[in-house]
Amino acid sequence: KNIEAEKSEYEKRRGDLEERLRREMNDKAVVATGDGKFQSLSTVPIKKPKPGKGNLSIYVESEPARTTEEITDIMVKRIEEGGMTIQDVFDKIDSDDNEIMTIKEIRENLPTIGIEITPEELEELIVVFDKNSDGVLTYEEFHNALSPPLQLRKEYKALLGN
Repeated sequence: KNIEAEKSEYEKRRGDLEERLRREMNDKAVVATGDGKFQSLSTVPIKKPKPGKGNLSIYVESEPARTTEEITDIMVKRIEEGGMTIQDVFDKIDSDDNEIMTIKEIRENLPTIGIEITPEELEELIVVFDKNSDGVLTYEEFHNALSPPLQLRKEYKALLGN
């Protein structure tokens, strides 16, 4: 594919995900954090202001968001160190056993394998892993995203004799 087609596909997938997140954000507000440049978004419940009180903006220090590659590397490391398979991790995250992982399941269950993820990181992870842009991850999409780096890690460790 040419660069313009890839950019267009990425923008469409991102737009689809943003629309889905908007629908899921009932009674929540978005809080942007960073150092003057956009770095992270979080959602917080909306509290109705008390009569006579205005809204308050707060500057919050934050760490730069991790890249999807960094999060993938962390996931691969947890899989390997925990003696798990990609299927094991998928099953832990897919809490309703319907063979798909929703944004909610990923957000709620990724910490069970020791990975905390920000809303921004989750959004990027879905955009990269969700190849058909349906807003959920199938086992195939999850496996295809994690299998190559897991295999590389195993080969690298074998070369080192670990």
